Amino acid sequence: MPFLFKSELLTEVEESQIPRYVASRSHGFQEKFNGDRRTIVRDGNSLIDLNREGAPGKGLSPKVKAALLSHPLQKFIVDIELMKPNAEVNSEHIKLLDVLILGNELLAQETYEYREQRAHQTFDNLSPLVHVVYTAKSADDKAKLVWKLKQDNAEGIVVRRMDAPYKQGRAKQHMKIKFWKDMDVVVLGPGHDGHESIRVGVFDKAGKVYDVCGVSLIGKGYEFTLNGRVKRGLRPLVVGTVIKIFYLYATKENHVVQSEFIETRDDKQPRDCWLSQLKLNKNWIK
Repeated sequence: MPFLFKSELLTEVEESQIPRYVASRSHGFQEKFNGDRRTIVRDGNSLIDLNREGAPGKGLSPKVKAALLSHPLQKFIVDIELMKPNAEVNSEHIKLLDVLILGNELLAQETYEYREQRAHQTFDNLSPLVHVVYTAKSADDKAKLVWKLKQDNAEGIVVRRMDAPYKQGRAKQHMKIKFWKDMDVVVLGPGHDGHESIRVGVFDKAGKVYDVCGVSLIGKGYEFTLNGRVKRGLRPLVVGTVIKIFYLYATKENHVVQSEFIETRDDKQPRDCWLSQLKLNKNWIK
């Protein structure tokens, strides 16, 4: 059973493009979730999770494994966002984005519209821990979804080209429009508050490092360390770790304002943390 699928990645476009896609009959809208992208491969009682690059993932919780293995279908490959517990679901859970193989049915070359239908047919009502992502398709429903997500302070929307087959990597078929800004940065060392904060940076094309901001670790479950020893209940962060942060804006001096630690990124290397990620506030550009 082939399973070395890499995730199909999203191409970011500006929020100004929303009206164009609302009017397009070829595109559907989904909420963009802030989780951990995985491909899940089931073959009988075997369950494998892969990160977005097709390498082994960090594993699944026993509850999520049990939910997936409870499905009567013995073979499938699905693309998901693995979500942490939240106010709605008090457990690790799944937002199911795509289905690539269902039993003997090979779906990668089918349209996303068909794959989305098969996802609902196959996984709806399986478990409270497995939720097939809703797709708004009409212009009215897409506009309502954008309005709701903005009211809910959601991360953004995903724009799906409904007639597209599955393509691995950054195929530029599906887009993301972010209401928040995020970026991947590398840990440079401890922050001014010691082990409860860190300094993070990015690189330009010549390899020069830019220290862009400090990031608080309070309440995040991590502590900066040089020797691997941390307080009980905390996880270590070391120099060179890649993390994802949210931020308000960046200045023309390449300083990031109001940053927040989101998660570690074991599927990215420090060399992938580019200065070009910064989105400057127009009021700071001269």
